Amino acid sequence: MPRSKGIVERVFGVKERYHYLFSLVGGAIYNITNVLLFITWVVRGTPKYPGQKNRNPEVADIFLVGANEFPTYYIIWSTIVSILFVLTIICVHDVVYREHLIHNVAEDSSPDTDTDSSRSPSSSIASTETPLIGRPPKPKRGGSRRNRSSVCQSWIAIVCALGVALVWITVSILDVKGVSVDHPKLTMRLMKLMHIYVFFIIAQTHYVLDDHLCQHKGHPLYKILVSQNTIASRITYATAIAFFIGVCFKKWLFAGVMAWIAPSVLGYWLSSLQRFLTPVHEDD
Repeated sequence: MPRSKGIVERVFGVKERYHYLFSLVGGAIYNITNVLLFITWVVRGTPKYPGQKNRNPEVADIFLVGANEFPTYYIIWSTIVSILFVLTIICVHDVVYREHLIHNVAEDSSPDTDTDSSRSPSSSIASTETPLIGRPPKPKRGGSRRNRSSVCQSWIAIVCALGVALVWITVSILDVKGVSVDHPKLTMRLMKLMHIYVFFIIAQTHYVLDDHLCQHKGHPLYKILVSQNTIASRITYATAIAFFIGVCFKKWLFAGVMAWIAPSVLGYWLSSLQRFLTPVHEDD
């Protein structure tokens, strides 16, 4: 079955078989940098950085360590990871969306008697070609609500991913320039906004992937992918909730530990998405 080109392949020319690298490389860079920053902070004797008292007076977060220890590298790292994060989310939702369209078109265009030669080759190829996200052909009765819901969820995740990238880079620059020391409330609001965006991204992506996988229960990797999707999402939720509980009750040590674990779990979740970038339907 001919495959349509996705957004990233059309815009940047990166073929779909290489899309998994966005997730793999992004997650690897993110987690490796987290470990290196944590080791640096511990080796330096867990110092207190400017502006830390406005966040966590006992444990410095990854943003402060990176901004104070490796300012130039930190901005570059934040930019690269943010871009890879956005590209991963776009690729995942684009693949899922186009698989939905292919699945529905195949169902709608294959009536009980449609195996003869009345359909021309060109019409068969045209039926499998799908446009970019957000411009689906008018679906027939079967699965139209599911498609519209999935497209809506995908757009929410993509918009939130762009928001995370923008806020992440902004917070990195503010920390490096020392603006967060003079305007702590601004930085904290931006960080809370980023956490909200991440929550919505994981929630929408989890929903869309579960919905997509349920249509391919016969696939040999079905149970593995469902388990991986569920486990990665729930662990990320748990660490984020634990962090907020620690902050609310001013358990700074506990909140600080969760603040270091949560990014690593997020990196694991990002890396886990590489499995979903392999198309379920292989070309004949």
